[in-house]
Formats: sequence, structure tokens, C-alpha cells
Amino acid sequence: MARPATLPRRRSRSKAQAAERLQAADRRLADVLPLREVDEMVAAAEAAAAAADDHAPTRVSPVTGEPLPAPQEMARVRRANLMRAFADRRALLADALSVSEVAALLGVGRQTPHDRARAGTLLAVKENGKLLFPDWQFDPDGPDGVVAGLPDVLRAMSDRPISALGRARWFLEPKSLSDGRTPLDALRSGDVGQAVAEAEAIGVS
Repeated sequence: MARPATLPRRRSRSKAQAAERLQAADRRLADVLPLREVDEMVAAAEAAAAAADDHAPTRVSPVTGEPLPAPQEMARVRRANLMRAFADRRALLADALSVSEVAALLGVGRQTPHDRARAGTLLAVKENGKLLFPDWQFDPDGPDGVVAGLPDVLRAMSDRPISALGRARWFLEPKSLSDGRTPLDALRSGDVGQAVAEAEAIGVS
């Protein structure tokens, strides 16, 4: 298994800080390493957790009195969730366009995609320090080259508690207010008001 570049070693001041550093390292590695190497690292971490847990007392919930999951099981679940989350990220951005590609598509300068993303008329996600634009938002027949109503929805969700990647995911997931259609489907059907209503409902319990 290939080993990542060696970084300067530093000591954590607390176990919580060490755990945060480990989680951050997990995220970086899962994003850049091949799946086979990540699987090998997960297996090694699980084995280490299992060995450490052999002599640990059984923990129980102070509320229910039920046994709590062993540390190695918690590590396995956490890493499995991490792998799924990063696989989802890569899938969402697989067909996204770069700034140069968007500029060429719309016949504008390279600064325009940046300006439109900042103004909320295009959806962009930062990946490795660069902006990527999901390709489904573009429409040669739409105003300014995007699906009609997209800027209205982006404005409606601008103050909602949702990340740029979450917004990209949100447009592609079925919604109850839209009779099970995705917001993107609603826009393509001309139901801009329905998609805006869904956006305004984000974070509302």
C-alpha cells in the first residue's frame, strides 16, 4: 500500500483534539487515495481498535443500561459513513464543469462564472480550491443559459442552513411539496413557484 507524504509531527493537547485531527486526516485521505488503499487503511484501523478493546471493560448507556457499541464497531461505522459521504460527493461532481468550460459554454470571460456564482445566479461547489458547476443547471434555451427559475430558487435558499454541495444534492432529490418530483424536475416543468416553496422550507421543522 502506498504511503502518504510524511508531515511534521505535532502532539495534540487533548484526546478530543487528537480525534479531530484523525477525522480531518480521514477526510483528506478518503478523497485522494484509491478505494483499495482506503479499504486497507480501514481494515488496519479496525484491527488496531479491536486489539485495544480486548482489555477494555464493557460500557453501558447511563440512560438505558444497554451495552454500548465497542470502539472498533464505532470506528468501522464512522469510516463506512465517511466513505459513503465522499463517494456521494464525487458522484455529485462527476459531470461538473470547470470555470473555463462554463465560460466557453456561455461565451463569456473567465471572470463571469465567478461573478454569477457570487451573485447567486449559478450554483458552484469548491473542490480542491477551484469552482465546479453541476452541468444539469445549464440550458441553451433558458434565460442566460440556465434552467429557467434557477436563480429564483438559489436566492430563496441563500440564507438557509445548507452548504453548496448540499444545494447541489437538494436539486436532485424528490420532495414532498412537489409530489415526489425533484426541484430540478419542477423547474424543467415550469413550476418555479413550487421549487421556490421547497427551497423556502429548508431547515423549517
